[in-house]
Amino acid sequence: FFSSRRRHTRCREVSWARRCVQETGIIQGPATFAKKEHEIVIKGPEDMIILPPDHYCVIGNPVVCEKGIPQKNQFGEFKILFGREEIRLAKDYPEPFPLYPGEELVKDVTPFKMVENNSALILRAIRNFEDKHAGDKWLFKGPGVYIPKIDEEIEKEIQAHIIKQNQALKIRAIRDTVVKNKPRKAGETWLEREQ
Repeated sequence: FFSSRRRHTRCREVSWARRCVQETGIIQGPATFAKKEHEIVIKGPEDMIILPPDHYCVIGNPVVCEKGIPQKNQFGEFKILFGREEIRLAKDYPEPFPLYPGEELVKDVTPFKMVENNSALILRAIRNFEDKHAGDKWLFKGPGVYIPKIDEEIEKEIQAHIIKQNQALKIRAIRDTVVKNKPRKAGETWLEREQ
């Protein structure tokens, strides 16, 4: 952070700085910004967020965007979705981007999760979305690339159990479910013999 007495701020090509005037603004580099007497530099210069291919980050309190353009209210302030989070993917943000006033980086730039063959992710819904309800669990089976969604979280990664000839797995349902088109009640046990 810079002192409010500093008159000039230099922003490199992929950096940004926040200034506070009558309306909050962002200066994106490359630029040399000479602040006026009634302005102060709130934050920066800082590096922009760069998302390499097959990476994502999580932004808290995201700014409302329409067609990639941040929206402002009647007072010239950026419209913010307070208390919400947004996952930004490399395919949606190929260019470096700054954090707008109010936004925060909740999860740093992270590669997508690779799910190997004979393994799976147990996913859990953290809020209602599509046909899922909060608390529902399901599998994302490998091989594949798991692209995260803001409405779900990875509970854990599991490995497949290989059933060999003359072997079986004893399975117990932890809640009412349907397995291979057959309804099962919570607590019901059965043997799985198929290879």
